[in-house]
Amino acid sequence: MKKQIRAASAILLAVCSAATMLTACGEKNPPIEESTVPASVISSETSVTLNENSVIADTVTTVAYVSTVTTVHTDKTAAPVSVKENAKTTAAATTQKPTTTKAPSTEVIPEKSNGISLMTKTTPVVIGNSAVIMVQGTAGKKYTIDFYKSADKTADYDGLETKTADSNGFVTWTFVIDDSCDRGNRKIVIKEKNSSNYLQTSIAVQ
Repeated sequence: MKKQIRAASAILLAVCSAATMLTACGEKNPPIEESTVPASVISSETSVTLNENSVIADTVTTVAYVSTVTTVHTDKTAAPVSVKENAKTTAAATTQKPTTTKAPSTEVIPEKSNGISLMTKTTPVVIGNSAVIMVQGTAGKKYTIDFYKSADKTADYDGLETKTADSNGFVTWTFVIDDSCDRGNRKIVIKEKNSSNYLQTSIAVQ
């Protein structure tokens, strides 16, 4: 009988030692700051059942585990959104001035002539292209030309210099219209020097 009790005590002692070691191992696991934490032992209990002859009939060990826990960490390195910068960007987008295009002039410029006859002119003229105008006045006389690129400004394009009429009284000017010129009907005034003779006409600029 004593031998059986000793044997049971030895078995019980071995089971308890094993349970204690499991518990200690669970406590020594270092904490995991990120990812999934594995289950660990937090307690254990062993029970021994003896039969009527004091012989071990059954041994039950109950072990409790910690539930699996997943820790989610936010990314602290992400740059925060600046409310002020967003506000400035929105304000800049809403305060931009719309691009406007000046409407072509529809002014009707009357044809006037005194001692100078219009022979030919290029109309309409697309900006970037050449315009040609030819008149007939008095042979040997000098003539000036003013091309109005806007309502009140004359152009200084090459080709608009003072010229002398040929033996037949013809004078021809050729000039390129650039993008400083307003679109629409543009006035041209030609005058004979030291005389009241003049010509007023116009060309359409596109």
